[in-house]
Amino acid sequence: MRKLIIISTLVLFSVISYQAEATDVGGIINSDTTWTLANSPYYLTSTVQVAEGVTLTIEPAVVIDFTGGYGSIEVWGTLKAIGTEQNIVSFNCTTITNKSHTSSSDFNYCFFKYRGPRIVSGSVIIKNCVVDDGSISISTPDSDSIITDNYFLNSSNVGLDAWNKTIIYVEHNVFVDTYLGAALGLNSTDSQIMVINNYFSNCREALFIGNINSASSVIIHSNSFLDNTIAICLTDHTNANIDASYNYWNTTDISIIDNMIYDRKDDLDVPAFLTYTPFLIESDPNTPIYYHNQILTIQSDPSDANTLTPRVGQHVVSGSVDISADKYINCPNVYLFDHWEGDVADPNSASTTVFMDSDKTIKAVFTPIRECGDECHSGDLFGDYNHDCIINIIDLSEFARNWLLCTKPECD
Repeated sequence: MRKLIIISTLVLFSVISYQAEATDVGGIINSDTTWTLANSPYYLTSTVQVAEGVTLTIEPAVVIDFTGGYGSIEVWGTLKAIGTEQNIVSFNCTTITNKSHTSSSDFNYCFFKYRGPRIVSGSVIIKNCVVDDGSISISTPDSDSIITDNYFLNSSNVGLDAWNKTIIYVEHNVFVDTYLGAALGLNSTDSQIMVINNYFSNCREALFIGNINSASSVIIHSNSFLDNTIAICLTDHTNANIDASYNYWNTTDISIIDNMIYDRKDDLDVPAFLTYTPFLIESDPNTPIYYHNQILTIQSDPSDANTLTPRVGQHVVSGSVDISADKYINCPNVYLFDHWEGDVADPNSASTTVFMDSDKTIKAVFTPIRECGDECHSGDLFGDYNHDCIINIIDLSEFARNWLLCTKPECD
């Protein structure tokens, strides 16, 4: 299965914990500008407008917010909000709008709360982002658009309106808990929409297909539909060829699949029947899976080791979890990490990962060492040949062996 790294809501909200001072921004940006982490958070005191030919770059971990209600960034030039997996760019209550056919917006590793990009012109790339209770609206005749590897959670949705021979790619996204409306709404005039390898779960309507003219096409392949009230809904304005074959419906029962589809079988005003055969009997390996609220139990041997991250105990986690084991000191011994027991990526590495596709238990196993000069044993003892801070028959045996090899004073 294709596995995406989950950015938990808890972590995301922790990013939006503002420092005492912030940078107020508003008005027209007439020259290339960078919003830096050092000056974050940025408060929109009025609409920010990025002029044509100008680039606004937003650094990783920067937070953008509005002083009251909702804010707006309008792009006539270029907007680049490029975060990293560990340091996302956070937009809170902010709408970003492309305003010109020459404008472009590139979002990578971003978090959108309540609002999101609204692309009415130009081009857009939205990748590795999380939209929480927000929306993305794309209605552009100017260039192709790419929406890939994102998470849309808690009533978030995407509305797409493709026209004038453009192509919109919607691939490898996760849509979960979108009960206020359709998770993904599609309209197309003389264009093509590719909906491939997406995951839909617990949505009132996963796909809502609206105005599609006969010169358009919609390709819906290799998606996973799980626990949705309606998986695909067609309207009375759907006239184009829609290919919905090779999807996974979480069942092989034709009657159940039919009940997940709203087409001419349900309403004679709808002009088309949806073609969904042949279908997959298991999820496509390139389609992401969303795992959440799994229990990770961490243990240690010895049981009182206190140098694990996360700590010993139970944790509610999601997706790929980083784990590590540092040296554990419990005199008279120093304990060094030896290996992991359980389903981890690398059992012999002190720092590795565990992917939470179910509840799991892992154990860090340590081995004790005694060496004079370590944290528990200071100095050397005369006659302690094996440096374990104990003089016993083992040291006498080592002395005798060395004496037989060499009796000269310079011999050790």
